[in-house]
Amino acid sequence: MAVEAHSHPVGELTVADAHRVMQLHTECTVEGCRNKRAAYLTLVRAGHLVPDSGRPHWLL
Repeated sequence: MAVEAHSHPVGELTVADAHRVMQLHTECTVEGCRNKRAAYLTLVRAGHLVPDSGRPHWLL
């Protein structure tokens, strides 16, 4: 699985993959990087990340 590329990941990310993507894509935004967006959504759905209540939740 290409977690370092900026393309959309192939298939579902595991929670471990999602954590790695978030670590590798620290400079990216969730809005601008499809890989980071997929990782963010995976972590939110798994309960590992709670979205900031002051930010738009258009991704969820």
